[in-house]
Amino acid sequence: MAFKLPAALVADENASFMVMLDEFQNVTALSLPVIDVLRRQIMAETKVNYLVAGSEVGMMWDILESGAAPLYGHFSIHRVGTFTIDQSRAYILSVLKKHGLVIGEMGLSFLVTLTGVSSSLLNPRI
Repeated sequence: MAFKLPAALVADENASFMVMLDEFQNVTALSLPVIDVLRRQIMAETKVNYLVAGSEVGMMWDILESGAAPLYGHFSIHRVGTFTIDQSRAYILSVLKKHGLVIGEMGLSFLVTLTGVSSSLLNPRI
């Protein structure tokens, strides 16, 4: 149900919504079918964008990149090392701009703080 909320929030708006999930590899430890639910939402929604990040590259590979991965082909993969705060801000702005999305200063600061500027694997689906 939680994955349906962003779509509901922008259903009647000329806007899109971004959902960020950090340390995404941890979903494999849940007893809930989070990955299957997410895949269905990704396939159904056009106004909701997902950005997943994780520090366990091998586990992220298993979820996103291997041929048998449950989310294979649903994300663009960007491998990154540690960013400075300025580099993080510039990277986030460039990805959003590339897709015609705009973010305010407060949202940008939140994203930079949330990601800790050191994600090993950053995967926007925009």
